[in-house]
Amino acid sequence: MISSPPARDCYIDRVDITSTLHKRIDAFKRGYRQNVGLVGRRYMGKSSILKNLLIHYSCPEIIPVYIALQPEPFDYFAKKLMGTILQAYLKSSNMVVPSSFDALVKKVRKYLPRTIQRMRSVKQHMVRNNMTKAYEELFSLTELLHEESGKKVLLILDEFDRLEEFGIGDPFLSFSHEIMVQKDTMYIVASSREERAEKIFREKLSLLFGNFESIAVLPFNFDESSQFIRHCLASATIAPEYIKLLIRVTDGHPFYLSVIVKELQRCAVSRNNVVTDEVIIDVLTQLLFQPEGQLQQHILLELSSLHKGCQFYVYLNILLAIATGRKKIRTIARFVEKSKEETKKGLQRLVDGQLIKRSGSLYCVKDAFLRFWLKYVFYRQFVSLGICRGEHEEAFRRDMFDLIDSSCHEEHKELSKRIEELLRTFCNDVIEVNKKRIKCPSFSEVYLRPTNGRIYPVYAKAPNTRWLCQVADKSVDEEDVQTLVAESKKMRKKINRRILITPHGINLNAKLMAKQAKIMIWNLRNLNFVFDLYDKPKVII
Repeated sequence: MISSPPARDCYIDRVDITSTLHKRIDAFKRGYRQNVGLVGRRYMGKSSILKNLLIHYSCPEIIPVYIALQPEPFDYFAKKLMGTILQAYLKSSNMVVPSSFDALVKKVRKYLPRTIQRMRSVKQHMVRNNMTKAYEELFSLTELLHEESGKKVLLILDEFDRLEEFGIGDPFLSFSHEIMVQKDTMYIVASSREERAEKIFREKLSLLFGNFESIAVLPFNFDESSQFIRHCLASATIAPEYIKLLIRVTDGHPFYLSVIVKELQRCAVSRNNVVTDEVIIDVLTQLLFQPEGQLQQHILLELSSLHKGCQFYVYLNILLAIATGRKKIRTIARFVEKSKEETKKGLQRLVDGQLIKRSGSLYCVKDAFLRFWLKYVFYRQFVSLGICRGEHEEAFRRDMFDLIDSSCHEEHKELSKRIEELLRTFCNDVIEVNKKRIKCPSFSEVYLRPTNGRIYPVYAKAPNTRWLCQVADKSVDEEDVQTLVAESKKMRKKINRRILITPHGINLNAKLMAKQAKIMIWNLRNLNFVFDLYDKPKVII
């Protein structure tokens, strides 16, 4: 019998998400049910969140049932779910759990006779090949379990969107019906197909009672990433600038961080338990160039979702073009030597496959580490056919020394200076920030203006437009907004766009004042999104 696997050793609590889950479960215990959906790309830690929730949450009034859907036949899944339900009941009753399905049935028969009878009915329908009826009765089991045990049921379905892979008509129709009538079953579901999951919530599970609260599971934020790195390294010492480098390379992606940091821990043992630039480069080289390199294998496996054959290389070349700074259709088409129409089709395929995203006129590879691999590993192999792997490795190592040096150098720059450099890279682009389209002209002049000590203005002008960006070095208040308004009024020529950059936050009154004055606000997430679009190192605070 398959039970929920243990969570990984290296785990950092996603406080915002787990606290929400605890609140919803506590409310469910008191009679107020709110179903929850965790949505995020693969390897973002959704399963770890759910498994750790089960480990650390104990309530004698609730039976937690966890099951992960796999690419498997329906009858396989049905037996697994039925066995998991029986296991969960025995665990919640502090009874010994047998290891086989038949032994489970025998042990609980006297406690849950109607539930066992319904399970027999499910099996009979499957034998008769009436899978639709078996599916309906399978998801009615938790209500019977509640009636016979007197306990509420928490049903957790990991990768729940795979229900539609069983080929059973409209699987979410009967699923939604059970959710409606089962007031004593709370559902927590998870999905790695973000757009598909949101569509299911919106179109299939938008119910009068029992609708789903969708929670986005994103990469670790900067604090979580730093905690995760330090926690996993345990006894090894690592400098803050190296932590920031790892965060930039991985964008806080839990899987990549976990693999890299565990290897750093192993490698640092022979270097006095200190993580140096040599240790980082040795680890990245091993993970990306050795035949058994885990991250190299992982990336190739992820890319295998694209079609094989000649078309596969077209998609790969498009990814390579974007990762190396060609963000517009025209420059991408030139790089891959395809027409604009063919290139558009390839780009759309990659957008649909969630490998790239579009922001206005620019494209960006979504996965930061995939961008890193394309730029520093695959690109050399692409442009230097026939060179042995050893030479590629040496070139990679040189690139990594340069990257570490430039990353450390970037840390010492004033943010206003980095904003100035960002504005200089604009080239008549269109981007989207907070769902607003922004025209980013090719500025003829960008410079810093005198400062009042709290706000650092950056002025940029093009033939037909002028921007004023105010960069705050601490939390913004009403006085700072007033300063920006006064500053822009002093200008001899009209300021077309005013942007207040607030990496340290902004209070509510100042935010309302800025909105009234038609000042655009870029918080740290917005700012880093733009930096990312233009291949600039993220600001880590």
